[in-house]
Amino acid sequence: MKPCLLDTDILSLFFRNHPQVVHCCNLYLQEYRQLSFSLITYYEILSGLKHRDAQKQLDKFLEFSQGNQILLLTDKSVTISAKIWLFGLCDAMDGGYKGWNPYIERHLAIFVNSFRSRAN
Repeated sequence: MKPCLLDTDILSLFFRNHPQVVHCCNLYLQEYRQLSFSLITYYEILSGLKHRDAQKQLDKFLEFSQGNQILLLTDKSVTISAKIWLFGLCDAMDGGYKGWNPYIERHLAIFVNSFRSRAN
């Protein structure tokens, strides 16, 4: 299994305890011991939780972030990020960027299937 960089959508589903996402993340953690996400994802989740005044969720996210890998935006991190497979919404889109794909089930299917194909 290659390293993955989780996007905001998948990390949000992880925090909502989506069974397939949690299962795949647990498989990933067995091999890598940490989840990786970018500083942009960190900002988006942090911003959303602060906007909703969700203090308990915010505290949980901040604690979670300390034990995982947040990739900062530097020349070096961009080079590292280029070597890490980004799983996110872009994988659920048809052809170039067209905005949000409303079919979250398809998005999840791609995420789950990517782990199944790598496990074989």
